[in-house]
Amino acid sequence: METNKLYAFLFTLCLVTCSKEPELITDKEIYNGINFSVGISNGSGIGTKATTGSDFKTTFDNNDVIGLFIYKRNEGDESCVDKNELYVDNLKLTNKNGNWELERPIYYPDSKTLLDIYAYYPYKINSDVHALEYNADKEMVELLMASVIGIKKSENAVALKFQHMQFLAYITLTKDDNVPDFDESMNVYFNGIIGGKYNIATKKLIEPITGIIKMDLAGEAYKDVRGYMAFIPEQEVEAGILFSVFQMTSGKEILSSKDIDQPEIFTRGHVKLFRIRIKQEISKDIVYDLYDLYPKYGVPVGMVIETYHGGKNGKVISLKNVGKVEWATLQAEAYATGATDFNDGITNKMKIQSLENWENDYPAFKACVDYGERWYLPCINEMKWFLTNVNNGYRLDAINNNLAHHRNNNPELGIETVYYDESYFSSTESSGSGSEALKLYTGGNWDTPPQPKHWAYYIRPFYEF
Repeated sequence: METNKLYAFLFTLCLVTCSKEPELITDKEIYNGINFSVGISNGSGIGTKATTGSDFKTTFDNNDVIGLFIYKRNEGDESCVDKNELYVDNLKLTNKNGNWELERPIYYPDSKTLLDIYAYYPYKINSDVHALEYNADKEMVELLMASVIGIKKSENAVALKFQHMQFLAYITLTKDDNVPDFDESMNVYFNGIIGGKYNIATKKLIEPITGIIKMDLAGEAYKDVRGYMAFIPEQEVEAGILFSVFQMTSGKEILSSKDIDQPEIFTRGHVKLFRIRIKQEISKDIVYDLYDLYPKYGVPVGMVIETYHGGKNGKVISLKNVGKVEWATLQAEAYATGATDFNDGITNKMKIQSLENWENDYPAFKACVDYGERWYLPCINEMKWFLTNVNNGYRLDAINNNLAHHRNNNPELGIETVYYDESYFSSTESSGSGSEALKLYTGGNWDTPPQPKHWAYYIRPFYEF
């Protein structure tokens, strides 16, 4: 079931004039002095950070800022920001405890000149009236715009009626009793147009950006029910996966999606409600092929490099290199950790995590866990197996070719190939002060020189599903 609600803002701006010569100011001009009042037509009160309540009505918070562009022209001239003279350039209008204050006074130039006023929220430094950038992946906010065209000097207030430039997508997520509880790793994603550049004068989106964004948690995070929301540009969405649900915690994996069977139009200024109920651990039924992106739902975080049990299980390599890090700090280097397994990186990870203060003493292991809770630093034989030569070619070449293929098809993911002619740390300890590393040469050759633990080398986390 879906519900649409139109939500709009009514702002009143009072622009008045006064003489620059103090001795010429009259009582009437003082009465017309610049002041601003901001009202919301739904009567929900004063406020601005565009804080949206459970009723989908928005209020402004204290210290929020609106930006103003004002152009002047003669009567009879066309209203066009490309042809008219810029009179006020991105001036701040700030909410101060319910009173709206300009950063500096502005006045009507004279009684005949026409003014075209364009306003937007939230304020951004160096904004351009032709191209206000918005990207929900970098900053998700409510984008509002208003305009009043062709006003003259007057004692009357100038009313700016703000409009939402986005639609609000809202998800309610629930589950059946047999599905694992939701935890802190639960995320919901939207797939579609996530931003672009807005022309403030025309209120149109130009240069749209398509991608996948993580939706914001709306309200409390309960184990069996949650709400998620995102402010997205208006658009027509093609049939297919619209929302993805992804939880990546050992024993609590959840992968699901909300699909639409036919194109759907999302209109700005409206709320669309979607209900997703997780009915089973779909992850147990998903089959992966070699070199598939993982997971199939949600934002991919790795690429499959081995499959078994018919593709229901396997191993994954991270989509990115972790920058050069130490295996162990200089202070901890001489300590024998017992992470000596040549065939199982997860066993080495458990050895390290059993040590006191491991998160500070063993940066390479911590970096893998930071990539994701179940990610680990592969042991030396895992690295040899997945990154070296086989009978029909070099695995490293196949891995890099497929990583490059996915990077070209998914530029927003920032996928990186495995570096040739660089050394990568494994999780296998060679001695109290050394650890096994893999040196990868162009053409698929390699060697495994033990390296001091406090030296910094690249790492490439693995994941087992």
